[in-house]
Amino acid sequence: MPNKKPKHFEDQNNYRMSHLSEDEKELAVTLYKAGIDFNACSPREAVEWHQEVACKGWAPAQYNLACCYANGNGIQRDMTEAAKWFEEAAKQGHPEAQCRLGFCYDVGDGVKQDKKEAVYWYRKSAAQGENHAQFNLGCCYEDGDGVKKDKLKAAKYFYKSARQGNSDAKRALKRVLDNDEN
Repeated sequence: MPNKKPKHFEDQNNYRMSHLSEDEKELAVTLYKAGIDFNACSPREAVEWHQEVACKGWAPAQYNLACCYANGNGIQRDMTEAAKWFEEAAKQGHPEAQCRLGFCYDVGDGVKQDKKEAVYWYRKSAAQGENHAQFNLGCCYEDGDGVKKDKLKAAKYFYKSARQGNSDAKRALKRVLDNDEN
């Protein structure tokens, strides 16, 4: 009788890989066949594997490596290095990396503070539907950070983020609409 994996195992792996492109699935399968399971690795081992794959230009690994540096997970926290890897992934269109890079520029963490550069990256990410970028872009328009103040655009981006369940965006949308009536 063949060794059959339990149904829940198949469902879990299908879910984990459902959002990946075909190239990303191929890489994930290759890594799995090589015995690399990031969930089973120590944080330091995961960083080493992310570094190896990130250096080969794979945006998800670049983003994950940046998060390791940003959070001090498996490696000493280093926001300059995190921003570098967020940028590498962001340039390839990774929406979460674009948002995180925008935030780095917004607050000057790991890079020189530059509100216009923050808006640039938030816009790229928001255009791909990333709800945190939509919220952050709404804040930029509400406060006039890196852009001309525009309550209508702020409301637009808060609305987009709120539609995805962002409770901060819901409160911000209410605040902008309530203040608009005064």
